[in-house]
Amino acid sequence: MNEVPLFSILLRPVLASIQPVWKAFCAFRWLLSRPLNTLILPKFVPGFVKIPILKHVPHICIGEIIFAVPIFVLAYLSYNASFGLERSTDTSGYIASYSIYPIFFTANKANSLVTFVLGIPFERLIFWHKLWSILVVVTGIFHFCCAYDRGGDEGQTTHSRYGPEPNIGKFAFEGEYQITGSLLFISLILLIVPSILSIFRRLSFDLWYFSHVLLAASAIVLVVIHGTANVLIALVWWVIDLSARYLLMTGRLYPREATLRVLPGDIVEISFPKTDALQYDPGQFLMIAIPEIGFSQFHPFSISSSPHQKTVTMHTKAIGGWTRKLMELAKTKSKVNILLEGPYGNLAVDINDTVRYKTVVLIAGGIGITPLLSVANDLLQQVQNGREMTRIRFVWTIRSLDVLQSMKDSGDIEGISGGGLSLLNDYQSIDVLQLDVHVTGNSSGKGVSKKADAGDISTITGRPNIEQVLNETKELASKEGEGAVAVLVCGPMSMIDECRDATRRISDLFCAGKGVKFDFHEEKFEL
Repeated sequence: MNEVPLFSILLRPVLASIQPVWKAFCAFRWLLSRPLNTLILPKFVPGFVKIPILKHVPHICIGEIIFAVPIFVLAYLSYNASFGLERSTDTSGYIASYSIYPIFFTANKANSLVTFVLGIPFERLIFWHKLWSILVVVTGIFHFCCAYDRGGDEGQTTHSRYGPEPNIGKFAFEGEYQITGSLLFISLILLIVPSILSIFRRLSFDLWYFSHVLLAASAIVLVVIHGTANVLIALVWWVIDLSARYLLMTGRLYPREATLRVLPGDIVEISFPKTDALQYDPGQFLMIAIPEIGFSQFHPFSISSSPHQKTVTMHTKAIGGWTRKLMELAKTKSKVNILLEGPYGNLAVDINDTVRYKTVVLIAGGIGITPLLSVANDLLQQVQNGREMTRIRFVWTIRSLDVLQSMKDSGDIEGISGGGLSLLNDYQSIDVLQLDVHVTGNSSGKGVSKKADAGDISTITGRPNIEQVLNETKELASKEGEGAVAVLVCGPMSMIDECRDATRRISDLFCAGKGVKFDFHEEKFEL
């Protein structure tokens, strides 16, 4: 339930009493998600690694097809109502308004019903949020064309297509309906274009965010004036979401102060004591704003600590404007005020399923280790508490040993771990754990194992052979009679693409009913 923080906070007082029901619901949700994640296309369809859009085609699954059906259906109905034999301005307008509801319900974070019911985290709904937004623009254009052609169901107007003085430009601002409709269309264009093109967010995140919220509110007002008051339902739910994030979580429940520490390799550690109000699952992230850098500029930070640990820690590498400002701030101040919201995110595989997943592969690139470190340490804690596992294989690729040193020395180990095992400090005492650290900064001596400067961890020079790692894991799982392996990846897109394609090639089909299937989860993360 932690993936929907508002529901988690509100239901926490009674969570113990409803725990059996909630566990049964989650089990059913996971059971339903597995066939929905089944890939549609056969293995011989190649992956288009270097083509941004086409590279995802071989990985289209049943669930995505189901999600896309309503979009295509509304697009067809809108086209038919606008240009068909029985075209109607009112009907095409109603269809266009129906597309607005999913926009707001896929934009919610704290109270997302989609996340609650289906377990799909909000960050994976952003793609669908954009698609529904584009659909609103397309159906809006259809509606406008129909109105210009018919002049409204009450008859032709002065500047409509068959009116006395046809002029599409003047028609767009002729009368209340046309004015509000045109202003609504302009608002949606100003909303969508900067959101799809990430360059606008990088240039000025604050400007983009405030304009996005303002234009969204303006669009709602214009929709209501235009004649669709029912959309206020979505607006109310959206206001509840904003209130929960900025008034309840940020303003009242969550910690307001954090400790900053600069670590080797331009890495900054953010930490604060864990409170009862802030509960999270492995692999989740928090949205953080530091008023001294930007009051409204919330940034996502993966949680590198695990739920059983006493201190919440996050790590980021100074690679952009905001993170470099954070590093400069950390050099001068160790304590800063923070604003928090979340936690958000949800793994696409249920690693807590002790029957299905006895073998887990974690593949990280650079600072992308942060969410997977949380997952690994949580799994090690479960092993210490008696969970039976065949293998936890952790493959980590780094450019230099600075990152390894930083993550090993992160925080006060005893205070943070709370008595639990640590991947980078206790790996030699854990039989089921295989830790492979690859250093790519020096290309000579590829595949050579040697001792790292950070303690006694052995490193391997050169990039890992992902296909070999997965084949070895599949052979081990098959020997143990296991039917599934969880593969979690976090790193640069090139690494994610390689791992995604490799799991698709090596995994046995879900419908085959036998063999070893790789259940894949990815977290996008830039080095």
